[in-house]
Amino acid sequence: MQADVNYFSILLGGALFGVGMMIADGCSSRHLVKFAQGDLYSLVTIVFIAVFGYISAKGILSIGLEPIMKNEFLLQLSAWFPNQALPIYVIVPFLLVALWIAVPRFKSLVSCIDGILVGLLIALAWYVTGVVGFDDFEPLPLEALSFVYPSGKTLEYLMFFSGSTLSFSVSVVFGIVLGAFVMSFFNKKYRFGCVISQKNNKLKNGIFGGMMMGIGGIMAIGCTIGQGLSGVSTLAFASFLAITSIMISAYFTAKYMDKRDALPNCFNFDWSI
Repeated sequence: MQADVNYFSILLGGALFGVGMMIADGCSSRHLVKFAQGDLYSLVTIVFIAVFGYISAKGILSIGLEPIMKNEFLLQLSAWFPNQALPIYVIVPFLLVALWIAVPRFKSLVSCIDGILVGLLIALAWYVTGVVGFDDFEPLPLEALSFVYPSGKTLEYLMFFSGSTLSFSVSVVFGIVLGAFVMSFFNKKYRFGCVISQKNNKLKNGIFGGMMMGIGGIMAIGCTIGQGLSGVSTLAFASFLAITSIMISAYFTAKYMDKRDALPNCFNFDWSI
């Protein structure tokens, strides 16, 4: 909900993240889960997301990104449309229509339980950092779930363990890996295995996709989770802009990859269940 938001940086970063997400076969949170299930290619992707996210925020790449992200002219143009919360009476009817289209049968509502649980976790994260973690002397930063910059902070924590503090976002990254690892023993049916064409290099895709997601996630001030769930939960206009940019770029990247027989065949959705 910050006021000085550069919408142009968010659009560009979202587009970059969406392309990288499709190339690497998933976003940062998905690769954390896949790594916990034993996919070493996902570990490579996560490392590149972490490294390029961190150096985009605080390292050498920040020098090149700063003229875009902190450009006074672009900030002034963005200020013409304040980053305010969108009206709830517009959002709720839109969501109800989307839910009715996606889940036409009442029995299929069971498939939405996991989405409800994730939504509650987002709200719980805001509560933990905003209420439980409130301290007049040393308050926790107000944040919810996000995985690009926190992945970089996790890497920093592992490298400088003795001089680092275990923050909320780093704890969430560790928790995601631990939870996915435990569940992999019980929920073996829905492991994230993908079939890709032999002509595609999964390692190369993970490297380049991870680089793009790391840079794009910083420019967009969040990823599919950071902006798409945590940000959107505040109804901030910038968050809707970010997730729309990610979705559009991911869609057209998927269409292009599909024509080249380069799109991983990961999921088969059966709405008749």
